[in-house]
Amino acid sequence: VQRYNIPQQYLYDVIHGCESDLQPSQYPSFVQLKPYLYRVASVVGLCCLRVWGLRSGCQWEVADPLAIDAGYAFQLPNILPDL
Repeated sequence: VQRYNIPQQYLYDVIHGCESDLQPSQYPSFVQLKPYLYRVASVVGLCCLRVWGLRSGCQWEVADPLAIDAGYAFQLPNILPDL
């Protein structure tokens, strides 16, 4: 966390996401599902970005939303079989 300047909230979000997997949940809409997707997948990408760093010229304001969206995209196929 200190070495790579990872916000502690990211780690708390991952823990909260894992906790939510301990009991069955229903999300009637994608809007309601997005916070779960963020906690179990997107914050992992945000943490990885801090470790890997950005290419020269890239800004966090550009990279972070892309990591969040990638988390959604990677997690959705994992939960679709549950439907």
